[in-house]
Amino acid sequence: MFCTIYGIREISVEPLFECLKDAFGTSVLLVRGFDISSSYVLMCIFAYQIAVYYNCITGNDNPRCVKRMFSN
Repeated sequence: MFCTIYGIREISVEPLFECLKDAFGTSVLLVRGFDISSSYVLMCIFAYQIAVYYNCITGNDNPRCVKRMFSN
């Protein structure tokens, strides 16, 4: 059961988390608590989605490459 669920997450959710960790440096969160950390992660996802959308409308070859936009 666990392997089946992780197999599905591996192609959908895990690549997104990898991109967020790479772009925002969130391998270790600087905040504590579920509410605060979930708000922080959702804010990162929102900023990431805006950056990907901006790359799409400006015609960037790789719209998912947003690390340079966040100066990391």
